[in-house]
Amino acid sequence: MKKINIELQNEQDAHICSITGKTYYGFGNNAYPFEGRCSDEANAKYVIPARIMGVSPEMIKTWGIEVVKRAVVEKSKQLGLSF
Repeated sequence: MKKINIELQNEQDAHICSITGKTYYGFGNNAYPFEGRCSDEANAKYVIPARIMGVSPEMIKTWGIEVVKRAVVEKSKQLGLSF
């Protein structure tokens, strides 16, 4: 019986990352400067570097989320940032 409850709880904890569109479990993270909530993976790969680089929500609206994601990853690599 407990196993069923744990499985149901895990299904209820499932969310969709606002950045990657992948399913994550648990509370997630504030995705600012992106919108919504995101997975731990997206937080480390996109959100934290974007904040360090001073990316604003206006930049994301102007350039689009995919362009900003690529720019953040590329700049992170150039700066040797790894999260």
